Amino acid sequence: MIHSMRLHPETFTAIKSGKKTIEVRLNDEKRQKFNVGDLIELSKRPELVDKITVKIIALFHYHTFKELVEQQPIDKMCSTKMTEEEFLDGMSEYYSEEQELTYRVLAIELKLI
Repeated sequence: MIHSMRLHPETFTAIKSGKKTIEVRLNDEKRQKFNVGDLIELSKRPELVDKITVKIIALFHYHTFKELVEQQPIDKMCSTKMTEEEFLDGMSEYYSEEQELTYRVLAIELKLI
């Protein structure tokens, strides 16, 4: 199965370079369809012209972003160097606490192909 996701430029570049190997999202309806071995076409915002394809090599499920940062290496999830607190603050800018509790958290380990 091939999925698609749009990424901010710095995230796209970090995944393309191999620096960032884990993408973090809510485990919403779209992500619930992801399986290990599936492909994801990543498109760089805003033009969505630059694209790369990655393979899902592992899926990790967590109740909260806090639980996630306690289990996964922060440097594999970030496009820039940041602390766990900065990471959690960043996630709260994208997702509300209600969304986090409703959908839970998914860490998607990726491999460039």
